[in-house]
Amino acid sequence: MTKIDGNSGDTQKVTVFRDETHLRVKLKETEVVIEVRYFYRDYIVADIMETLSNLHMDAFSVRSHTANGFLTLNLKAKVNSDKHSSSRCLEKTNFDLLDSQRFRGDGVASVGMNKRELRRVIEGEVTTICSKAKNPSFCSNFFKSTPQTKTLNLPGVAKFLINDASREALDTQKQFESLVKGAADPRSKDIYTQCSENYKNALNEFNAALQALADMDGGSLNIKVSAAMTEGDSCNSELPRVKTSPQLLKKIYDIDNLSGIVLVISNILPKK
Repeated sequence: MTKIDGNSGDTQKVTVFRDETHLRVKLKETEVVIEVRYFYRDYIVADIMETLSNLHMDAFSVRSHTANGFLTLNLKAKVNSDKHSSSRCLEKTNFDLLDSQRFRGDGVASVGMNKRELRRVIEGEVTTICSKAKNPSFCSNFFKSTPQTKTLNLPGVAKFLINDASREALDTQKQFESLVKGAADPRSKDIYTQCSENYKNALNEFNAALQALADMDGGSLNIKVSAAMTEGDSCNSELPRVKTSPQLLKKIYDIDNLSGIVLVISNILPKK
C-alpha cells in the first residue's frame, strides 16, 4: 500500500508478502529509507539494489542483521532529484519482484553498496549454506579462498560453482581417456572407460543444470546436479580396483563437494 503522511509530508509504500516478508519504503525530503525483511530464500540483495537504481537513488548506508531465519536490511539513500519526481518514481516502481522471486543470474549487487557492506550480507547466507552442505569444511574453505563469490548473488554463486565443477569434470574425463589408452589389463581399461563415460555424462548434466538455473528452476537444478553426482559416484565406486593418482582422486573429490554446495543453493531457489 502507499500512503501520504499529512503531518510530515512523507510518502510511504509498504508491500507485505507471505511468511511475514515485507518491503517498506519511506520517502523523506532528502532521502529514502528502505527496510526489507525476508526469509533468506525469498530474496536476493541484487534485486534490492536494482530497485534503488530504478528509483534513481544511490544507497549510502546499509545495515543488516539476521534472526530466526529472517534477514533484515535497512538502507538509506540520497534522493537524486526533487521530491515530486522521486515520489512519482516511487509510485511507479514495481515492488512485486519480491513476490515473483526474480533472480539475475550472476548479477552483482553494486549500486552504491561497497564490497564490505555486501560481504556482511553474503557471509550470513554462506554460513547457512555451508552448515547444510555435504562437506561443511570444504564449503567454508571454498568461500574463504574464492573472493569472487563475495560479489555474486545466490544464482551467481551457483553458476560459478557449476562452471568450476564442469571444468574439473572435463579435465577428469580427459585424464580417464588417457588412462584408457595406457591401460595394462582389460579390467583397468574397462573401469577407466566407464569413468570417462561417467564424466562425459556429468558434463551434460552440468550443462543442463546451467539451463535450469537460467530458467530460475531450483527443482530442475537439483535434479541435474544430483544426476551429475551420481555419475561421479558410479565411477568412484570402481576406482579402488585400479591404480589412480592422488591428483585425479582430489579432482573427483572436489567435483562432488562443489556439486554438494549447489544442491543446498538449489533448495533455497524457487521451484517451478
